[in-house]
Amino acid sequence: MLVASSLVPAGGAAQADPWAAPVRGSWVRTGPVAAGDVVLASGGSGVEIVVGAAEHLNVRQAATFLAGDIEAISGYRPPIVAAPSAGKTSIRLVTVGNGSLPSAIEVATLRGQWEAYRVITAAATVWLVGSNPRGTAFAAYTLSERLGVDPLYLWTGYVPGHHDPLVLKATRFAQGPPTFRYRGFFHDDEDILPRPFDARGYPLQTGDVPLAWYRRYFETALRLRMNMVAPYVRVHRRFEVQQLASDWGLYYTSHHYDILVSNPFGLMTFNLAAERGVRPDYDWFTNRDGLLTFWRGGVAENHD
Repeated sequence: MLVASSLVPAGGAAQADPWAAPVRGSWVRTGPVAAGDVVLASGGSGVEIVVGAAEHLNVRQAATFLAGDIEAISGYRPPIVAAPSAGKTSIRLVTVGNGSLPSAIEVATLRGQWEAYRVITAAATVWLVGSNPRGTAFAAYTLSERLGVDPLYLWTGYVPGHHDPLVLKATRFAQGPPTFRYRGFFHDDEDILPRPFDARGYPLQTGDVPLAWYRRYFETALRLRMNMVAPYVRVHRRFEVQQLASDWGLYYTSHHYDILVSNPFGLMTFNLAAERGVRPDYDWFTNRDGLLTFWRGGVAENHD
């Protein structure tokens, strides 16, 4: 299923209307440091990224990407720690309910919201706070983009400008719940991805897609603030791929002919009919009960 994506701007940050001008790199201070700015990196040192023990794995992964993004821009890679160090400038990723927060976050406006978040600078700290774990992660991906990282860099090849020092402008950014609760995209023509190749030099249709491809796909979805991904068809549905999506905070969905993530291509190719105890006859008129069982199998095998 291909789902359109919409992000709703929600009030002031470093710019009054965040969509009135290009957002990539728009929070970087290029002149003298001003009051309220936060120096993220300078001369090989800089902030630490704080992720508490209670945070979900998807928040930790967002912190890892953020650390790599800051390194790509400044040359300095922030360490990721479980608790802030005394006197150290920090970026703190906190989901509502997982720690104390400054009053500037206005927690009451976040509690119970779907994927809402705040990016707030206060007293040498950058607060990335979400109403739920995915909201917290999206705050980190938003910060990365505003520092200069293209969410589609894996496809565009865009390299962010170098900044040393890397200074974040004083920021008060609020993002409310998205217009569309579920948002995702899928790869079409992914039959070119499986490895190894057959005798003709074409990807073997009983092969598999390397996990690195899923990582690139899932990372791109997250940087675009999507929350759904469709696993590749015409390949084995490995549990490690499903686990990766879950750990990174993504829902599984499916596209037009992959009904209920059942992988119809695998009916006979991967012996899924036999595994699910049905006849390998993909015909609603002659095998209705078999198809219903086959589709239920897709849900049962991918629900975790």
